[in-house]
Amino acid sequence: MEDLSHYLIQTELVDTTKVLSTWNWLIQSDKAIAALTKMGDAVLIDNSNNLYHLDTGLGELYLLGQDRYQFLDGTLNPDVYEDILSLRLVDELEAANKYLETNQVYPFYQLPLMGGAYAADNIYCLDIYEHFGLTGEIHLQLSGLPDGTEVILKTE
Repeated sequence: MEDLSHYLIQTELVDTTKVLSTWNWLIQSDKAIAALTKMGDAVLIDNSNNLYHLDTGLGELYLLGQDRYQFLDGTLNPDVYEDILSLRLVDELEAANKYLETNQVYPFYQLPLMGGAYAADNIYCLDIYEHFGLTGEIHLQLSGLPDGTEVILKTE
């Protein structure tokens, strides 16, 4: 397995409570950040050591396993790491000289939930707090809508 740290954000530089504040509706209060990905997702751990993937592009929370060390030790299925960390996409972005600054992530112009592609031309650099705040609010407002509902996003 590749060095996972290359695809992660240094959490010691981030206010993790602030990062998750707009996602409490989905993740509940018993989860904390175990890792933050460059693609703007989070790996979470709960009080029972269950490990979760918060996918901010789809607005979903997935159970990964029952051992917090499985993720960081590199012992999960390699496909899981590709799904969570988007290894090839991050490599492609960096090969194109699209590097993150401190406390930035790679969000999508158009969220995958709304038909956006997992492609370099649908990705830009954004402050981590803005990313988690915006995506958390968008997914909260979209939660509960039937699939296929037409949505118009207005920005101010």
